[in-house]
Amino acid sequence: MKKIIGITIIGLLLLFAGIVGFKVHNKLRTKAAIESNIAQLPSFEFTMLNGQLLNSSDIKANKVIVNYFNPECEHCQYMAQTYSDHAGELNKLQILMVTIADSATTKLFAQTYKLDSIPAITILLDNKRTFASTFGTTMLPSFFIYKNGQLISKYFGETKMETLLKD
Repeated sequence: MKKIIGITIIGLLLLFAGIVGFKVHNKLRTKAAIESNIAQLPSFEFTMLNGQLLNSSDIKANKVIVNYFNPECEHCQYMAQTYSDHAGELNKLQILMVTIADSATTKLFAQTYKLDSIPAITILLDNKRTFASTFGTTMLPSFFIYKNGQLISKYFGETKMETLLKD
């Protein structure tokens, strides 16, 4: 009887180790696929505040910052104020601010921080909620910096404007 219990315990431990190993392998494989996907500006389609669609093929700027945000996030509000404070320095790039928030909340956010008057900024709604699976993060705020379509840097959390502009 003790032998059967011992074999059962060993079997369960091996099964558990196999399941954990499989999950770790899948997670690493998914992470590698996302890293490969974002190495170049990935294909996407988001909705602008005016209701029109914007997709990755519409992006023409040499330097693009994709900024994932939420209007209710304090850190995102700080970054929005930073954009407003440095509006004159943003003219050589395009900032795509992407959110899953609703249109009314996002429009109020854009007006509050005068983002809708900065030509370099395009505010986008992720109505299909594809940002997280495409870019591999739900961290707010997140920044993906592309030059000529190639990812050169990514940052998570509040980030100084000097850091975003230096690349």
